[in-house]
Amino acid sequence: CDAAGDNCAAISGATGSTYDLTPADVDGTIRVRITATNAGGDADASSDPTTTVAPDPPANTDLPVVSGTERDGQTLTSTVGTWTGTPTISYDRQWLRCDAAGDNCAAISGATGSTYDLTPADVDATIRVRVTATNAGGDADADSDPTDAVAPAAPSNGGSPAITGTATDGQTLTADHGTWSGTPTITYAYQWRRCDAAGANCADVAGATGSTFDLTPADIGSTLRVVVTASNAGGDVPATSPASDVVTAIPPANTVLPATTGTTTDGETISADHGTWTGSPTISYTYQWRRCDAAGDNCTDIAGATNPTH
Repeated sequence: CDAAGDNCAAISGATGSTYDLTPADVDGTIRVRITATNAGGDADASSDPTTTVAPDPPANTDLPVVSGTERDGQTLTSTVGTWTGTPTISYDRQWLRCDAAGDNCAAISGATGSTYDLTPADVDATIRVRVTATNAGGDADADSDPTDAVAPAAPSNGGSPAITGTATDGQTLTADHGTWSGTPTITYAYQWRRCDAAGANCADVAGATGSTFDLTPADIGSTLRVVVTASNAGGDVPATSPASDVVTAIPPANTVLPATTGTTTDGETISADHGTWTGSPTISYTYQWRRCDAAGDNCTDIAGATNPTH
């Protein structure tokens, strides 16, 4: 019947001494009509109406479940679990960050969807989802079991290390560690390697573990690579740069002019001091004596005079 107990209609199949209320009865009232029968005939009598039938509030029978890989950067997915109660039941979610034991949980701001993307803030914590079921009869909460503790994401290289600088003896090369993802904080270690001119057959340079490398004569004719190892709580991952250009020598440069010593008299011997030079070792010297006028001008090579003495 309606809420006033009027406009009643027979409920199909409801002819027993008991009646199980259903969602169709919510907000209505119920009467029972008794038909009494004997040899003299039959007669009907209806009960007074019941109070208005209230909806059955939600009740959880199977907890929500969280699935997925518990690692920073991964996505967790939730189910609402199983509920009883008068339809239609709607569901809201709130993801919770808890301690390693699954206790002391706190709501994660804005995390109200069916999935949750794990972040560095979740590392070493566990995650639950709280489902709130709501219908006309009220609302009820149910929390999932906690996940395992969230693990950090190991470093992952997204852009190779690189070397900048001039590949010449005496110059400094600088390593750019490249682009990495992974749970902060990521630290970087360096190992410079000396390779052949093709960038192959590389070997570690002892002690060369900084972000810069000062080229020496030992590097001439070689190329350099740097191995960058990125480390965080999730592990250690190396990445190697492309090879540098082939390292060239510093050409000789004179800083103190050559000089001659000895007595400048016919028949005497004069000697050449090659002067002072800079440049990559080893510098070798050749000589050419020249005959000039009294002013030291208009010089010409003296044939065969190519020794340090003349």
